[in-house]
Formats: sequence, structure tokens, C-alpha cells
Amino acid sequence: MIVIGNNIAVAFGLVGAFSIIRFRSAMNDPKDIAFIFFGMATGIASGLGFYLLAVLFTITLSIIIYFLYVIDYGGGQSVQKRMRITIPENMHYENVFDETFNTYLHDHKLMTVETTNLGTMYQLTYMITPKDGTSDKDIIDSIRQLNANLKVSIGMANPDY
Repeated sequence: MIVIGNNIAVAFGLVGAFSIIRFRSAMNDPKDIAFIFFGMATGIASGLGFYLLAVLFTITLSIIIYFLYVIDYGGGQSVQKRMRITIPENMHYENVFDETFNTYLHDHKLMTVETTNLGTMYQLTYMITPKDGTSDKDIIDSIRQLNANLKVSIGMANPDY
């Protein structure tokens, strides 16, 4: 508010700039948006001649960001992913993957079962939460040993594309 003051042109320019950046960029992490707003606020303050305010704002926010990074604020959260497994129609899928799931996952939930390939195969969709340090490749390799080496894919839980 200090930077904009009573200048209506700057206010509308600011709204336009925020709108373009927010809706034209695909952001997967809320931290990305926060850094963009941080950079824009600093840029606008220095562009309007409020250099001291821009420097103080940058120093203050940089210290806060560094402190949050050091204490790992927001870290350690489990990432939920979507896993699709293709299996032959004669395979009973209810408990066949339990040992693998217990080894590599904190949690799993079967979301959908659908037929593919003219009904000759099933596609299972799970929401999974991998254990820390578990790679997607390890999970996929273990599943492929059980599903007759058919397709297995792991992706984001809610893709924004």
C-alpha cells in the first residue's frame, strides 16, 4: 500500500501484472507463487523510486525465507501420487500387491478398476503415498514382477495440465 499510494495507474498496472503472471504460468508449488509475488513487489517498489523500502523488504523477507528453510517448515509432508497398473483379466488383484505396497508405501487406496484392450485387461488406479527415500522405479519394478510385466505408471495425483 505504501508503494501504490494514491496512484490509480500504478494500482491497475499492478493488478494486470499479477493477473498475467498468475494465470499464464503453471505453478505446481505454492512457494513458486510466493517468490513471484516477492519479486514483483520488490520490482515495483524500486521501479517507483522507493529504493530503501525495496531493500528493507528484500532483506526482511530473505531472512524469513532462510529461517523457514533451515527449520524445514512445510517439509516432510508425504507426496500423494496416482499409480495405474495394467493386469490380465484372469488375475485376482485384491491382495496380489499387498506385500509390495507394505514394503514401499505408507498408504494406498484403490480408486478405480476399469477394463481395457477390449476387456482382456484391467486397469487399476491407486492413490499412493510412497515412503521416504522410495523411488518410483523401485515401486514399478516390483509391481511389474507381479502383473506379467504389463504397463505400470506413476504420476502426480492431480495434474494441472
